[in-house]
Amino acid sequence: MSSAWDSTDKDPENAAFEGNVRYTGIEDFTLFVGGATEKYTDRDQMLANIWASYALGDLLLAGEINLVDDWEADGNEGFGWLLMANYGITDKLGITLRTSALNVEDTAGADVTDLQKFTIAPSYVLTDNLSFVLEFNSLKDSVVDDTYNTVAFETIVTF
Repeated sequence: MSSAWDSTDKDPENAAFEGNVRYTGIEDFTLFVGGATEKYTDRDQMLANIWASYALGDLLLAGEINLVDDWEADGNEGFGWLLMANYGITDKLGITLRTSALNVEDTAGADVTDLQKFTIAPSYVLTDNLSFVLEFNSLKDSVVDDTYNTVAFETIVTF
């Protein structure tokens, strides 16, 4: 493909490659391993991802690990993670709790990115095809020493 991260990039000269494998051979368990790499003029940016989930009745637990190399600049390396729990309180009401972090350092060991995020998202199913999510996010950016809080209201239509 033309680019792994920029959907507006149509130049085939610096091709990107992406692949993944998913395992679902154990009931209620999913394991996903994937990665992407893209050649830029000054670097070969890479992301490796491992993701797993396990369902325990009305509770879904998930975790993710990300490794990045040459991330946005030559020599930048990083590590990210995510933990998530989604619980169906009733047939119509649910809640998702999620926390994640990403740390990327330059070749001198200085933080380029140091993010920590917490999310709480209650959800409500109105009909078989319509549900709503109210999402609260708190993102701490330690590089600029600031915290950003956001609220989002999502409507999900399925058919």
